[in-house]
Amino acid sequence: MESSSLRTAVAVCGLWWLASPLLGADKEKASADGKRSASAAVEKAARDTLARIANADPGWKVRMEALVRLVRAGPAAVPLLEEAVKKESPAARAFATQVLAVIRGPEAIRKAVTGYDLAKLDSARLGHVAPDFSLTDLSGKGYRLSQFRDKKAVVLTFFMDDG
Repeated sequence: MESSSLRTAVAVCGLWWLASPLLGADKEKASADGKRSASAAVEKAARDTLARIANADPGWKVRMEALVRLVRAGPAAVPLLEEAVKKESPAARAFATQVLAVIRGPEAIRKAVTGYDLAKLDSARLGHVAPDFSLTDLSGKGYRLSQFRDKKAVVLTFFMDDG
């Protein structure tokens, strides 16, 4: 158990280090060379992430962090993700397909992913009040968890669409 936690922590730290260029790029000061190096940094971070996923499932936290960072990279990550869909392992192909679906999908989903605060990842604690969040139902109506506090039991059900 300890070994698994250590591997996860090392993977998260490694992903953070590799993907940090995606967060720190100063777009206003970027020259043509700067844009190429930023693109190279995005490509390297994406390649490393896909390789990690192809070799073994790094866990949901690492996958979520990678999803957020790659969606934030946007169009710069698309060529590599398209290549991964064609050439990588089944796990990496599936992950690349999911990221591409978010990048190319509805703007509301893209905004939700790019605006996600990674510091809040895994912040729910047993025995504590659940962190507030909002979700939209299939009809487009939005709900916040806080609107049900002390009123109703809340059961969340998530459906995964494979097709």
